[in-house]
Amino acid sequence: MNLGPRPLIDAQAGLAGGRVGGLTLIGQLLRRTRCWARIKATLADVQTRDGNAAEPVASAAALLALVRAGATDAETTLATTPVTPFVHRADAFRVRLGQFIDAATQQGAP
Repeated sequence: MNLGPRPLIDAQAGLAGGRVGGLTLIGQLLRRTRCWARIKATLADVQTRDGNAAEPVASAAALLALVRAGATDAETTLATTPVTPFVHRADAFRVRLGQFIDAATQQGAP
């Protein structure tokens, strides 16, 4: 179950010892439903980008291998495009996400 990007970003910030500056989304669902990417960008509350690679996991693994082998620098990234959040709907989305999380985490929830 995906409860949204905000808890993930908060956990990463705790592990990294600082604020996460951005989020890159990958996956076919984002390409089929552009609205979903915009909702995630709204809830993330950080700069959000869409990874353009046809095979994003394989591409990211290859890039990581290149960086670790010293074949490229750590600043090299995969191609992305910005995702525009629904700024005017952010509060409503946060309320609904909170309601969903509360319902999903209640004792005895189906």
